[in-house]
Amino acid sequence: NIIVFGETGVGKSSVINMVAGRHIAETSNSFFPCTLEPQQHVVYTPDVTLNLFNTPSPSHDSPDISGYTDTIVALYKLVHNMKDGVNLLIHVIRPQPTGGLEYTRLYRMFYKIFCEKKVPVVLITHLDYEEHPEDWWYSNYSTFRGHGMDYAGEVCVAANKKERDSVKVVKLITSQWSSVPFKMERVEKSLAVLMRIFNGVVSIIPGIKPVVLGRTLYCTLWEYGWIL
Repeated sequence: NIIVFGETGVGKSSVINMVAGRHIAETSNSFFPCTLEPQQHVVYTPDVTLNLFNTPSPSHDSPDISGYTDTIVALYKLVHNMKDGVNLLIHVIRPQPTGGLEYTRLYRMFYKIFCEKKVPVVLITHLDYEEHPEDWWYSNYSTFRGHGMDYAGEVCVAANKKERDSVKVVKLITSQWSSVPFKMERVEKSLAVLMRIFNGVVSIIPGIKPVVLGRTLYCTLWEYGWIL
């Protein structure tokens, strides 16, 4: 079970299609998200069957906090409901023109908060306009480490080299997924888990008061029946 995450428009669906070798995940050429809820795509390889879960990104541009929290709850439910556990996280990014690291929030949410640093995470970077994409990581890895972002492996891909990069991505996945899956505890059994999720999530969302978000998250989780 592999969760693919990243900000809206970075090319998560393109990565899934690259792994599959055909078009199975909807893609978009606009700034509007084409993945509105978690979607499962099954890809068969000679060695293992990959269950790839494409995920939406919470939009901090939304004026309605409920839309933001609904997406977070949907992502939480995805991890929580995975009875066989999570074997790998794939973080997909497209470098910001300004060199910013806005995508740290989703790394923290999935790897550090939801999966408690117990699932390997790999990085796939879209570099369509780089002459030497293989050199990009070596020039930028220290910036990621400075923001507390470590990866078990990384691959840089380009739209005009899909066949070559497809082999690289599949090799990365099959070499890094964990044979011991992570399974999330039920929150009603552990107050510490609930507190960790709330404290972690509210700290990565800009412009929203923690008490407001915490209350909204709690009510939404209770409404869905994930807190007893």
